[in-house]
Amino acid sequence: MYSSFFTLILAVAGSVVNALPTADAPALVPRDCSAEVAALNMKRAEKRGLDARSVWPGPQNTTCILAPESPKENYVAGMPARSDIAGGQDGLEFVLDVAVMDVTTCKVLPNTMVELWSPNAMGQYGNFLRGGTTTSSGGIAEFRTIFPGMSKGAGANHVNIAVHTSSSMSSSTTHVGKLFFVDRWNELILGTSPYTQNSNPKVLDNQDADYRNAVSKGYSPVISITSIHDDWPEGVVGIVTVGVNPH
Repeated sequence: MYSSFFTLILAVAGSVVNALPTADAPALVPRDCSAEVAALNMKRAEKRGLDARSVWPGPQNTTCILAPESPKENYVAGMPARSDIAGGQDGLEFVLDVAVMDVTTCKVLPNTMVELWSPNAMGQYGNFLRGGTTTSSGGIAEFRTIFPGMSKGAGANHVNIAVHTSSSMSSSTTHVGKLFFVDRWNELILGTSPYTQNSNPKVLDNQDADYRNAVSKGYSPVISITSIHDDWPEGVVGIVTVGVNPH
């Protein structure tokens, strides 16, 4: 059962979440993908019938900054390829729309495996809320999950993401990272049922070492949340563009 609360659209403040190149790849020259990201985000929002006022018109930081890698914590290998990873877990429904963009060309990457994993409303990791799916011809992988609960010892609330080098789950990865939520929205959503039954300590973004490391390098890992409609239907929708160096 999913809790009824409201619908939001989530967009990364910088609109593109950038990843480190692979070990043998050359360093990237920072480039401006703002026009491409803005057009991609608006196209995705329009497809969902979302009000244009509800999405960022473009990235606030238009320069592609390589994000520090995060440890692959609480990862379970061999999970099935699936886009619906909710698995009947109780919590606020969360549809996450992930676009993968090549930061060397500012073009989306089709047929690329994207994995997500996160804790349930009680902050527990298990063989649920995890799986992977390939990006479409338009470079988009869509997941159906729930908004994560605060996990003990795992830092600030976040969703884990891994982008692979091909369409195979067994292929190597070009990026492993974390997508965080703004503290005030964590406070709001985690203050509703069933999250209120989670007694794990609340950790703010600035108290998380991975978050601080990313910010110190000029990268913003925070997901910005903007309301769509006044009547607040149930569920949340996330739109995120992840930049990688596939070379």
